[in-house]
Amino acid sequence: MGSSLAKKAWPAGLLLVFFAFIALAYGLRKDTFLLNKNVRLVFLRIVKYKEFSLHRGLIYRLQFNRDDYRVTARRPGPDQSWRDVAVHPYEDSLEPETPGFIITIRGGKLVSYHFEDQRRILRSSVILYFSTVKHPSRRRGIMFLESGESRVL
Repeated sequence: MGSSLAKKAWPAGLLLVFFAFIALAYGLRKDTFLLNKNVRLVFLRIVKYKEFSLHRGLIYRLQFNRDDYRVTARRPGPDQSWRDVAVHPYEDSLEPETPGFIITIRGGKLVSYHFEDQRRILRSSVILYFSTVKHPSRRRGIMFLESGESRVL
């Protein structure tokens, strides 16, 4: 009778070890997963404002600050005043490594990127890195190209 109980317990024990291994792997990779997810969320919002710019004819400016990123818009023309559109706080203590970075979108394309203090970036591409407060060594980025394209790294 004891051997039949051991035969039934073996698959259940193996299944329990398998679930424990999956839970351990998830727990170790959770921070990296959340970092990837949140950077992709920021990127998808950039894509959304590219589409808005293309269809609405507005010029959008996104400014990446320490705790959030702000979206302002204006119509093309002589009126140079920007109006606030939205403020998106970062999820899960995400923050950019270089706050004060600004991108401008016109006609569905990225037309400029620079810093808040008007320093121009002379390279043909720039990467805006994001990290979490708990693990600043882990970072993910969004690459902005001079051609107007962008991609998540």
